[in-house]
Amino acid sequence: MTTPRTATRRSASTLFANTAIACFACWALALLLLHALRPDRALATTWISGYALGPYGWVMTTGWLAASCGCVLLALGLARSGPRTGAARLGRLLLGILALGLLTTAIFPPGKKGEASISGEIHSISFLVNECSP
Repeated sequence: MTTPRTATRRSASTLFANTAIACFACWALALLLLHALRPDRALATTWISGYALGPYGWVMTTGWLAASCGCVLLALGLARSGPRTGAARLGRLLLGILALGLLTTAIFPPGKKGEASISGEIHSISFLVNECSP
């Protein structure tokens, strides 16, 4: 039997999950759009951070923000109605760390090639967080 509290918890978790899926879809759309907007960049040899430079950099920043929000929403949904094991808690923690890394990546754009900047250094460090998370 489902209690009203359980039903509310499940509906909130469903909302978190659906919104997370929408955020991840926005992330994928941003990447696809950038590949179309920047045909001068070769897919095989360009880091995605390179798309944050130039006139369409805001699209890449928006994509990172969407991915960060998606990770937070997914972690919240799992925390509300997901498994309660130690591994699940660790997974939620890693999703939170990834969300912070993606947010940092969005806030601090990469430096131009050959130019050193504090923003570029922070962006490079956040890359390590993003790559070492799930």
